Amino acid sequence: MSARSRDVRRRLLVFAVSGAVLGTALLAGLLDLAPATSAGSDLAGLLVDAAVEQRSPNAVSGVLFDLRATDTLGEALALFAASAGLQLVLRELPGEGRRHEPRRGAPGRSVPATSDAVRAAALALVVPTAVFAVYVTFRGHLSLGGGLQAGALAVTALALVFLAGRYRAQRHFAPDRQLDVLEAVSLGGYVLVGLAGLVVAGAFLTNVLPLGALGELVSSGTILALSFLVAIEAGAAVLLIVAEVQEEPLEREEPA
Repeated sequence: MSARSRDVRRRLLVFAVSGAVLGTALLAGLLDLAPATSAGSDLAGLLVDAAVEQRSPNAVSGVLFDLRATDTLGEALALFAASAGLQLVLRELPGEGRRHEPRRGAPGRSVPATSDAVRAAALALVVPTAVFAVYVTFRGHLSLGGGLQAGALAVTALALVFLAGRYRAQRHFAPDRQLDVLEAVSLGGYVLVGLAGLVVAGAFLTNVLPLGALGELVSSGTILALSFLVAIEAGAAVLLIVAEVQEEPLEREEPA
């Protein structure tokens, strides 16, 4: 048996063992979770009551940005770490150059040209998708939506620009330096909101902002603020990841 075959078998063994452990844990969690989250359970009622107490009709946002806001901060940090790690791995090395004009595709890959119909449809959807992203950002505490979904929609809007064959335009609207700043400021803002709760109310991420009236646009205190910050952080982090993956084959030149 060759060394490569032994390596493959070892990898499959690790995958099988870890997959079995993870699958068992997930199954046990689901079996335990199902009765507790049924519509008539006490937990469901408590979650809704807690969200309404914070003037948020959306119980999901109430959970994400109030009851388990610390977990959401951890998820935002995971996105930040993924973005920073990929930029570190794919950073421009000494001697590497950049092409004046980006390639039309990755070297060694034959990519069919984008049809006019796809270009037109993609460009037509850019503005509605971007507007919907803004809507979801500011309505997440009132109805379906929230920061993570809004960030994904913002990325989709710029992905449509790329799909339409406008790589330069996509890079123009989402420059790396500004995305880096947005990502850092939004994540830092989330931590500052949490520290404000610690200083004012004695607990990290406790609401310290006016709650307003239930159903109004400006209401729910820190739920709206944290959802807004997560929308920026998630969108900026994913756009940076996408930009790094695009830049490597389309713009980089190997050292001479």
